[in-house]
Amino acid sequence: MSAGVNVGTKNAVAGSKAVVTLDGWGLSRGELSGLLECMAAKLPLIEWRLDEGDPCRTGLRILLVDVESLVGGAAGAVWNLYGPIQSMRDARDRAEQAIVLYRGRASRLPVTRQGCWVSAGTNAWESALQILIRALAGAQWSASDGYSALSDWRVVSNLTHSNSLAVLGHGRGSDSCTDFQVLLRNALGASLMAPTHVFVAGVLAGVVKRTLIQAGLHEVEGLHCAPMTLDSTLRSDMLLCFEWPIND
Repeated sequence: MSAGVNVGTKNAVAGSKAVVTLDGWGLSRGELSGLLECMAAKLPLIEWRLDEGDPCRTGLRILLVDVESLVGGAAGAVWNLYGPIQSMRDARDRAEQAIVLYRGRASRLPVTRQGCWVSAGTNAWESALQILIRALAGAQWSASDGYSALSDWRVVSNLTHSNSLAVLGHGRGSDSCTDFQVLLRNALGASLMAPTHVFVAGVLAGVVKRTLIQAGLHEVEGLHCAPMTLDSTLRSDMLLCFEWPIND
């Protein structure tokens, strides 16, 4: 079986880039191919692939789940969501790095599910995927090397092996402090729990920590932040994850 469709710069050295594989549920092959090309152009530091069912995948696999497309009308064919749910279980059994990025209402998701499920909110696939990857990539930024060490996703393994429901935040402006405060307030307003993982790119670490303390979050175990984004654009990207209890 094919290892996937690769898109990257011509001069990229094999294995030198962090790999992201897109796996669509409720999306056409044409939609996935178009999204792949768009991501390769927007974030060329990543090697983008389409999933071809290879059991020996490398890197990070993103399951794009269109909830409304799979479930359908008001009655809801919820069983159509058991494909991605089982795929996430299989990924965990293989110790594979995988995350779900879904569009649609969280209330239509089956209660029993494993892994990290990230809501795209009102964002289009293209925007949501960029925010997610930029936020996660921030965990690998360093003051000495910047993003040059971005070659794998082991640093986010605690997230990919968690059971969580997550939301994205995005701000574009000259005041990253204010942007982050607004993003955090909006995200926390929809939850009664404290986040277990916070990924932020484009905001200084001191600003992130001070804002979290002001919000009453004195200790966040899975906190990762970088002062610049993967594409060096003036913006802030955030991923906020909340524990989701599993009752298998």
